[in-house]
Amino acid sequence: MQSRKGKRIHFSLISIIVQKGISLPRNPLLAQVFYYAELVEKWGTGTIRIAQMLARQNLPEPQFISKDSAFTVKFSKDPYTEDRLRKIGLNERQIKSVRQMKQIGSLSSKEYQEFTGIKERMAVMDLNDLVKKGVLIRAGKVGRGLRYTLNQ
Repeated sequence: MQSRKGKRIHFSLISIIVQKGISLPRNPLLAQVFYYAELVEKWGTGTIRIAQMLARQNLPEPQFISKDSAFTVKFSKDPYTEDRLRKIGLNERQIKSVRQMKQIGSLSSKEYQEFTGIKERMAVMDLNDLVKKGVLIRAGKVGRGLRYTLNQ
């Protein structure tokens, strides 16, 4: 990545750019043209707004990559990859059940117990944790009619 004067910006600054919204246009005249044409709203807010909008939709954070003189943003379609599920603190049992739910759509507490081989109390704790972390949502009536689905 390059600064206004064409000097390279150190790779570790990407996190600062993403978190604080620092913007260093390579060509200030061209940047001004885009601004006046209303193709750019405000300098230095794009990366922050991208991350915030994805978080509101419960989607994975994008990857911001700097290579040579290019800056790339990489989006992931699947919010329930194993890496992301581990990152938010799910255990192996929960990850396995999320993979299962991607296939079948929903589970009841009883089905979760049977699938994981655990007792009711632990199943309720696991399912409540998945709901709290935004992975699952409750659907239906409390009791036998309650089912858990992925938060899409």
